[in-house]
Amino acid sequence: MVYRIHLALNVADVGKSVAFYRRLLGSEPDKQSDAFAKFEPVDTAINVALIQAKPVDTVNNDAGLVQAAPVDTASSTGLFQVEPAPAREPKKGELNHLGLQVRNAEEVREAARRLKEAGLDPIPDRSLSGEERILLYDPDGNEWEVFYATAALNVDRSGER
Repeated sequence: MVYRIHLALNVADVGKSVAFYRRLLGSEPDKQSDAFAKFEPVDTAINVALIQAKPVDTVNNDAGLVQAAPVDTASSTGLFQVEPAPAREPKKGELNHLGLQVRNAEEVREAARRLKEAGLDPIPDRSLSGEERILLYDPDGNEWEVFYATAALNVDRSGER
């Protein structure tokens, strides 16, 4: 049986992300360093790891936004190869959004109050099936929803192991 779901997210700034996830999850990190933090909240079966992504320098010039990537990461010369930033296309395996499922609409509203009091700005919304939910975005732009579902999906799971 699964004890917790584990998510490992690359983040641009561990400190900013810790501030967001501390408020979202209502919990302090269980482990934290300059490049890593892990949350295992007592009342939620989730383990969220925040991992400092390797920095990518960006500059804005007359030619448009460009990304500067190290030519040789093992080199101490500091040389960079500058290439135009690619058009934003979804990457294979890229997340669409993340969510925290609660039991009913009142718990969605309760979460919205708690998150607002914690300094976040939850956005009231409706799911595609019409249920009340709230949306939030972490410092790296990952969408989180707090939602509930009113009915089970009609899925035949008789052949699953």
